[in-house]
Amino acid sequence: MSASAVTPVRVHVLRSPEATDELRQLLDPAIELTGGDDALPPPAEIEILIDGRPTREDIEACPGLRMLIIPYAGIPEATRELMLEFPHVAVHNLHHNASAASELAIALFLAAAKRLIPADRALRQGDWSIRYADGGDLLLQGKTALVLGLGAIGSLIARACAGLGMHVIGIRRRLNLPLDATIETHDLSSLLMILPQAAALFVALPLTPETRGLIGQRELTLLGKDAALVNVARGPIVDAQSLFQALSEGRLGAAGLDVWYQY
Repeated sequence: MSASAVTPVRVHVLRSPEATDELRQLLDPAIELTGGDDALPPPAEIEILIDGRPTREDIEACPGLRMLIIPYAGIPEATRELMLEFPHVAVHNLHHNASAASELAIALFLAAAKRLIPADRALRQGDWSIRYADGGDLLLQGKTALVLGLGAIGSLIARACAGLGMHVIGIRRRLNLPLDATIETHDLSSLLMILPQAAALFVALPLTPETRGLIGQRELTLLGKDAALVNVARGPIVDAQSLFQALSEGRLGAAGLDVWYQY
């Protein structure tokens, strides 16, 4: 079949004009990409839409739409609720930033576990006492790291923790998916049983009605006063008030947060 006989796949990028030209140069010629300053093609011709937060009007304006691509990790809650009303449209979520997110999680963990921020603050004031304080930081070798969510990001976090000499336990929805045999896996029903063992808790789950507020006062109390919590998922998975109280009252060792509760 000649190239001229190939029916192009029509893709439109919403609200990201700076990415359109660069992306167009990387695509197969059979993919017709519009977006940015391009005039919107006839709605029926748009088969794939690229956007993280489309409106109802955007979806309804494309009767031929068969796929929505969210170009970053995590589906916004409003988008998830909207797309449940359009079951014929497949939703795809990219994890191209998995390496960056997992490396940041480890950086936050080490900063929290080794108390680098308070140590830096004290040293800048000429106070070296934190260097000699008992129990100032967390020794990682042989300790347990609990990773909530073993997707693209969580799996990399788990392997990095194993490389630090930690015993790694992962919690995932589907236990039948392949994973490194050195990582012990459980489902969510085991969370309360495992938390007291964990010196580190990494949150790498999507935000859903099931996971909102998953880590609250009870879970943080089980985690213990010397543990470190790292959240690179979504803020509301960890109850904000419970986390604040646990930290301010010394019932949790430290927290490293890449996400917050209001953006």
